[in-house]
Amino acid sequence: MNHKKIIWHISLITIFVIYLLSADMIFSDIIHVPGESNQKTFAPFPDTGHVLYNIDEISDKTLDWKEMVYIRGWAFSPDIFDNNFSVFITVQQENNIPVVFETLQIKRPDVTINLKTIGFNVDNSGFETTIPRDYLMKRSHRLGFIIKNQTSVVYSPTNLVINGSNLSYQVIT
Repeated sequence: MNHKKIIWHISLITIFVIYLLSADMIFSDIIHVPGESNQKTFAPFPDTGHVLYNIDEISDKTLDWKEMVYIRGWAFSPDIFDNNFSVFITVQQENNIPVVFETLQIKRPDVTINLKTIGFNVDNSGFETTIPRDYLMKRSHRLGFIIKNQTSVVYSPTNLVINGSNLSYQVIT
């Protein structure tokens, strides 16, 4: 009888320890915190156009209890000639299928001023996004952009690779 109690307690403690070790990973995938970018699904798509972009900041950010990667910058496509467009960030996985994250639009009149030679308004090119850090851990991911308006979608992978373990990014050639 005493032997069964010991086995029961060891089993219970083992299950609890396994739960503690995996809870953050499990809840990180299941629970969406306020401010976290929504993940979108698009049909597979080829590189369809040209995107001009700049990454101003990549940093750690904690939203509630969840560790996130904050990315801020601007992006637009000269192939889309209006100021009514959305910017999405893509993170290419090892299987070469990009996962798409929504961004929050930020007004960037400075981009329009500095790139006045393009001849159209890109004030809506500013973006920020927060991607779960667990998603980027332990490997490098190639970033890309989708620029979308009412009638067109342009996808372009970049030459930027983000390393999730130390939040560095490098230009690949």
